[in-house]
Amino acid sequence: MTCGQPALKGVFENRPAAQTVLLPRPVPARYLRFVAKSEVAGRPLAAVAELDVIAADG
Repeated sequence: MTCGQPALKGVFENRPAAQTVLLPRPVPARYLRFVAKSEVAGRPLAAVAELDVIAADG
């Protein structure tokens, strides 16, 4: 599978509250690619507790 250009790039803050990311425009997609480039404690892993994707009409 190849991926095109990212719909969005950004950084999440180190806090336990939910963080929302809004895309600037709807993007038709079948898959979501989430890439962690670093981890807050410097360990060789990263984790996401919950990840929800909500459609523009939903």
